Amino acid sequence: MLKHRACHQARELAEAELEQAMHYEEVLAYMAEKGVRFGDFLDYMFNPANGQGKVYYHEFLIRHGSLSQMLDWWSSSDYSSNVKAELHEWAMTYLEKTVTREARKISKSRRLQTQGKSIDEKLVTSFSFLELHDELSNELAPNSMRLIGALATSRNANTHTDSRKERTKLVITSAALTCLGEYSHSNNLAKRMIGLYLYANGAQRQTIAVLSNLGLSESYSNIVSRNVRRHRTSAVADTSGALDPNVPKKIEYTGTLTQLSEAMRAKSHEVASTGLFASVYDNINLQMKSAEQVIGRHDSQENGTCATITPLFDASLDDIKVADFQSNFLDADPLSTKDILHSPDECDTFQKNLIFTILRTIIKFGGDKFKHFEKELNKNQPKTKEKIKLHKSELYPLPPWNIDESTITGNAEVDEAIVNELKLKDIPEFSDRVRFQGGDQLSIACLRALEIIRGGQESGYNGFFWGAWMPGLFHAKMADMQGTLLSHWGTPNTGARNPGSLWFHNTRLDRLPITTTSLPPFRVCRDLVFISLYARVLHCLLLVSGCNSLDKYSAKFTSWDSLVLHATKIYETYANSDTVDELRWQRKMETGDAEKAGTPSEKPAQGDMVYENGLLFLRDALISREFTDAVKAGDSGRVVLVLKMWALSFRGNGRTKYAHEMLHLIHNLEKVWDEKTKKAVLNNWLLNPTGNEESWVEIDLVQEHLNFWIKTWYKAHGVNTSWDWLAMVGPCVNVLRQLARHFNQELGSDQGTKHASPDLSKDIDCLMSSLAEYKVYELQPGRTLDDEEKPVKDVIQVGFRNLTDGTKSPLSDYNEAFRRLQECRRMKTVAQMMSEHSEHLPPPTETTPSLPTNQCNVEPTEVPAGSTTATHISPKSPDEAANEGVRREFDEMDIDEEWWGLPETARMFRDMEDEVIALTLVEDSLPPLVTEGDVAFDMDVELVEDDQAVEEESDDSGDEFEASSDEEEV
Repeated sequence: MLKHRACHQARELAEAELEQAMHYEEVLAYMAEKGVRFGDFLDYMFNPANGQGKVYYHEFLIRHGSLSQMLDWWSSSDYSSNVKAELHEWAMTYLEKTVTREARKISKSRRLQTQGKSIDEKLVTSFSFLELHDELSNELAPNSMRLIGALATSRNANTHTDSRKERTKLVITSAALTCLGEYSHSNNLAKRMIGLYLYANGAQRQTIAVLSNLGLSESYSNIVSRNVRRHRTSAVADTSGALDPNVPKKIEYTGTLTQLSEAMRAKSHEVASTGLFASVYDNINLQMKSAEQVIGRHDSQENGTCATITPLFDASLDDIKVADFQSNFLDADPLSTKDILHSPDECDTFQKNLIFTILRTIIKFGGDKFKHFEKELNKNQPKTKEKIKLHKSELYPLPPWNIDESTITGNAEVDEAIVNELKLKDIPEFSDRVRFQGGDQLSIACLRALEIIRGGQESGYNGFFWGAWMPGLFHAKMADMQGTLLSHWGTPNTGARNPGSLWFHNTRLDRLPITTTSLPPFRVCRDLVFISLYARVLHCLLLVSGCNSLDKYSAKFTSWDSLVLHATKIYETYANSDTVDELRWQRKMETGDAEKAGTPSEKPAQGDMVYENGLLFLRDALISREFTDAVKAGDSGRVVLVLKMWALSFRGNGRTKYAHEMLHLIHNLEKVWDEKTKKAVLNNWLLNPTGNEESWVEIDLVQEHLNFWIKTWYKAHGVNTSWDWLAMVGPCVNVLRQLARHFNQELGSDQGTKHASPDLSKDIDCLMSSLAEYKVYELQPGRTLDDEEKPVKDVIQVGFRNLTDGTKSPLSDYNEAFRRLQECRRMKTVAQMMSEHSEHLPPPTETTPSLPTNQCNVEPTEVPAGSTTATHISPKSPDEAANEGVRREFDEMDIDEEWWGLPETARMFRDMEDEVIALTLVEDSLPPLVTEGDVAFDMDVELVEDDQAVEEESDDSGDEFEASSDEEEV
């Protein structure tokens, strides 16, 4: 039935089509009869001028696909090659017009052009191939992108992975940008960004030239050009009159790198104009090499200075009033031992912090069996109220200067260069704001020396009574690591007689030998100390738990409370300096009793030197590790607690420069700075360049990192090596690294610092076996070291004793120097006294002779007895006025006392007095102060002592900055 109906319908349809075809034939016959050609009829119907739009639209085009069907027929093999060729030519011409129209549209939109735009950080870091792909495909050039996409898309594209599809988008976008750049050289945004990326990664000039010829990058000469752009002169006469000669013309450069440098400098000026910024500077040493020596060009070492500013976080203008800052300084009380030592609450907090340092060590380095405790660890990690809120620190490097900042004069020149670069003197409120300056220990010491020298002699900017000095915590960390390594190194080649020494562990790990007189880079020293710490903590965990292995421990103890209990036992038992004091006291009493009895023993029966040394190392290394973790967490409160310990340990292990710097810092935090200044310092001496958790770094390490990139990647070579070049490329360093990182991530080929941490399990197992074999942490009374090797000293106890013992202790000497500086700050400067005195002088009359040119030589005016006229006091001579405050402090000193017998601060003042007197002897005219000569003496003997070796290695530590955000320090 259904089959019969289908056949009937098919027959009816065929008959209808046949009838329709007969009608078409009749129409064609009628057209032929009337002499109308079919082509003429089509021309008439589809020509818009004939007004037949309704007919051909409603009768033909309204049916979707009709036109496409017609074109498909014409392009099929049923038609002649001439028809297909004409159709193809028309289609190509149409596509050319369409693509050209889109290219013109893009050029008019100026989306891909840089002329008239600022090549700044925002433009560079916001450049994205994927965003351009979406913009071109959807808005600016959909047809062009479709055509290029057809070339890059195979028939199997639907089966490609997501990463393959993303790569196809990049290829399509790159091809489109290359073609658009050739269509108009003004469409050079992509070329300039790729050129900057190549330069940022250290590509050679030849490589950039090849890619430039392929249209992918701009030429190397355009990247580094420092030519000035020539402005076109208008043909229309200027009717506005002559240009104002007082308005400087803006100089525009053609080179991409130069434009970026100028934009970054302008941004730093903008940040500095707010007054809410902190700066940091450090020396940079460059090896200028010349392949062929000629006159005026040979190998040399250049010493300069690099600086960076960063906006102050969580600070306002009310927080940086210099009047409040100075008032608090003048009213500050002296530093006391209570300020240095931990309070009872701080002791409890610090102990808890060290216990959690033990917990972090166990969980991270104990193996996978402890990983399930990470959630509890993060949940219960102690925090202080001074923990910095998470944010990203913006960095704005300044141009490097050819200034050696290792001297006091050099530091004064560096600060003046910073002020001039940031145009701070053009800001009316400049002198009313506190400036926050960071740097290494030597830089901060030189700034403090400038304070002392100019106190009471100069005011305003030249008086240096406006600075909140932020010490470089990274350099302090290096000093601590050097002191810890040397204190616990032991005597080489003693075999197993001191199995707890770092020398023994370094040998057991089969690492390269270390010479204490020429230490390796900081990272090598730190890794050795920390790997020894990890092994000791895990070994002590087995001792307090009674387990034979970590596997048995993890199977037996599965709760967080048990782990915390054992970590507390480790701290109380094996990091307890009181136990060391008790054991050493027993040995001392035994030795003393034997000497009194006349029967001295060669080997004491009390005490255990190996055990004592092990306890002290565990405590010292835990403090070092706690500082590292506190910095990474951005917890300034935890950092300060460690610094108070370092104020003692630095003095105990011989880092006297840093010990003195810690006194300044603690005094400032406890007594000198107000809460606003203190808060600003604690919120900004650690920076977070990435904005990620656990990615905080010391402010001086940030500068070391930028110096590292300048020296490694961006230093010019050959005849182009100059400070002018460094001044141009210096401000671009940070943004170039951001561009390189952004390109690497977007293009899916980031091979940067995201690498796996080294596997330390074998090293830890090796040291744990050694500790167990020699029973380092098991008390064995009577165990001693070699006769020539002394037990490790308790650097905290020794440091406290050295700090406070005696009537002229370093603490009293510090307070005396601080009191002197307060007195000098209260004094009026010579310029102020001269100004006040000139205001009270009577105006000259005809009968009153004018004063001689050298007013300082005028004798006091004699006033008759009984006269009511105020006594006229002649101004003091320059040398008397400039040195009165200094000489008053030394009147009671024995001038025959040996210079080296004086306290540290007194020696510094003696040098200052002699130098100022020598300077004033040659100055016999106003003004009485020398702007540069008053600081032109060398304090290297005073300021450069025992930590120079480690500081020289700081340039090799740039890798730690990169690793800080992606890799846990070991």
